[in-house]
This record gives sequence, structure tokens and C-alpha cells, in this order.
Amino acid sequence: MSTRRKKSKATSSAGVNYVRQVVTSDNSIFQAVELDNNMGNDAYIEFILDEETTGCFVWVQIKSGESFKRKSYYALPADKDHFEYWNSNIAPVVGVVYDPEIKSAFWIDITDYLQSNPSAIKNGPYTLHISLDNELNSETFSEFKRLFLKRYEGYKKHENFGRALEYFATMDELDKCLEGLISLFVSYRNERAAWFYLINSFSSIEDDRILFQFISYLSLLSGHMDIFWHKDNIVKIEVEKYARSHLAKIFGITEVVKLLSIVDDWGFSRGSIGYAISAIISLISDKEMLLKSIAFNSSFDERMRSNALFLLIHLEQFSSIQDCTEVITEYLNQYPCTEYEDLFLSMKNTLETEGFLGYIG
Repeated sequence: MSTRRKKSKATSSAGVNYVRQVVTSDNSIFQAVELDNNMGNDAYIEFILDEETTGCFVWVQIKSGESFKRKSYYALPADKDHFEYWNSNIAPVVGVVYDPEIKSAFWIDITDYLQSNPSAIKNGPYTLHISLDNELNSETFSEFKRLFLKRYEGYKKHENFGRALEYFATMDELDKCLEGLISLFVSYRNERAAWFYLINSFSSIEDDRILFQFISYLSLLSGHMDIFWHKDNIVKIEVEKYARSHLAKIFGITEVVKLLSIVDDWGFSRGSIGYAISAIISLISDKEMLLKSIAFNSSFDERMRSNALFLLIHLEQFSSIQDCTEVITEYLNQYPCTEYEDLFLSMKNTLETEGFLGYIG
């Protein structure tokens, strides 16, 4: 049976890719948000000005297709739930309709519309009309950016920082929690308070999708250039030092177990979530002791134990090859039926013959 991909999927991707190209051509940041729900926004745009981050970002809801085109405008259909959700967002929300026929897009400031028409949230109509004058392309993006930088220049005030914290704390509402997390990172990543709150709350996160986003942010503290998805994610040196120091002290067995539980079938290969996790664990003060305690704790499943041992060996090889080979022998004696026996025997042989396994990834 052949695998089919609906045409609507391709059309939707074309719209997202178009907006991404327009944003990145300006050197601003486009970050897609992958969530399995119908309420979440598709992406966020962080504006870069003169090669400096501004801390200003907007959420983007993207629709694609010729069906949204009307005679004198583009229609962006919604409903009461969407209006209420968009109105509650911390950052402004922009609606974009991509027309594949003319290969261009048009936008509307949803937040401004809802603030100007508050009765529409309760009573409708729930279809937004997008003016043909609001075209979004590489030529018009600079003006689009200027408008939002001017209109929302007060976004980074303390009351919005508090609101971002409050949203992030709403862990039983995925959309709000994610928005709070992204808001804290995008707008306040150079504030010590943001990292203090994030690092201290890591162990409380249960949803895997939030954890993936969270881990991608924490891994930036490692300073490994392979981790950066954009150069402007770099945190100020003094703030990074503070965050690294705080993480090193705060993260213990609970956090390491949670991190290892997210490692998928890609293991610790470069570009995987496991690679980001290994970068975070490398920052923890007593990481070797914690990893060994997990590796030899039979209450954990074999996959977690083996991942802990794998990281332990890669970290300890720089201090003592003998300790590495001895801990592998000890592990195989304790777990003689492990399915990872061949892997660890191969690692032991490489250490004994070459004295180095190579780096993670």
C-alpha cells in the first residue's frame, strides 16, 4: 500500500515555509512550535534590529490556501475559543494567510483587533478580514517589524515578566505553560531571575512536549555551538555564568532521571534531544556520582541504566581510563543479560586499545 500525503499538508507547509523565508531574510528569528493541538499558534517571530535581539516577539497563526481569498480581502476563520485564547496571550498574535496562487501572504494584528473590538470575543463575528494592503513579503517586513517594535515597546516591563511567570506556572494548561516558557526565554533570557525560576521549576514539568522545549533552552547554557539554533540565542556572559552555577548546584538525581527519561531512539547523536541532554548533564557538579548511582540502580529500566553508563564513561574517560573499564566490567557482572553487552564490550576494548572513545555526538 502506498503512503499518501494530503495536498492540504503540502499547502500548509508552503505557508509556514514562506513566512520563515521572509523572516529569516531580515535576520530575524522564526521558530516553529510543534504541538498536537488546534489552539496553539504555529510559530513565533523574534525581531532582530541592527544585529541585536530586541526581546520583542509575536505569535503567528498561519493559514494557507486560495480558499481564504475574497474579492477585496482575505478571510481568516476562527471561533469563540480561538478569540478567547488569542486575547489571553501575553505577546501579540498575528494572523497570516498565504495565497499559493500569487505566492505571497497578508497579515492582521489579531491582538489589536480584539482590543479594539472587545465585544467580538463574546458575540463575534468570528471571521477576521485581512486587508489587501497588509502584504507580507521581504520588502514589507521591515515596516511590519517597525510597527510591532513601536506598538509593543513596553512589553518587557516588570508586569509582563510577572505575567510570563504566572503563565509558565499554569502547568495543567499546555498552551499557557508553553507561552510562559517561550516568553521567559525570548524576552527575559538575559535576566537572572528568569533562569532562577526556570532551573528551580524543571523537576515539576511533566509534559514531554514542554520538556523538549525546556531542554532546548537549558542546553544553550553549555556554550556548545552545535546547540545554537540561531546566533542570537546567546545569553550574556555574566547571566550565563550565573545560570550555569545555579544549575550545577540545583540539579540532582531527580533532574538527571527526568532528563534521561526523555532520551529517544536517536540516543546521544548530534542534533538529537539526547545530545542536548548530555550537554545539560555535563554542567552538573556531581554528575559522575549521579550517573553511576542510576546505572547501578535496578529500580530503573535497562534503557535508562545503559544511557547513564554510556554518559558516565564518556565523561570519565578524560580522568581515568582504568576507572572506565572497571565500571564497565562491574556493570556487566551485575547485569549479565543486558542487551547492551556488545556495545559496552566494544567501548571497553576501544578504551584499552586506543585510550579514547571520542566525543558525544
